[in-house]
Amino acid sequence: MNTDNFKKRYKELFFNENDSPVVFKAENGEEIKFKKLGFIPYRSKEVDFYYVLTPLNPNEDEKGMLIVCNSRFDENGQIALSLEHDERICDAVLKEYEEIYLK
Repeated sequence: MNTDNFKKRYKELFFNENDSPVVFKAENGEEIKFKKLGFIPYRSKEVDFYYVLTPLNPNEDEKGMLIVCNSRFDENGQIALSLEHDERICDAVLKEYEEIYLK
């Protein structure tokens, strides 16, 4: 599959087949909802795909915030997301996000 078809197919999967927000629970139990902005194919040691998210209802401090999450399959075969903490990976994923979604 060429790069353009690959990008198109994953955009379709990401945005059309599951457009519900991503919900994380804060340490205090509060649910925080995020809007999906991008699905990024990027290979690191253990992860092949990353998601770029932004707060769904941002407060003043959160406006424009982008969050990178890595994706893995859980024991039930569902996609499980967790925050990516490696700054180098986040930078590389955000660069790919800009190339795929913002150009």
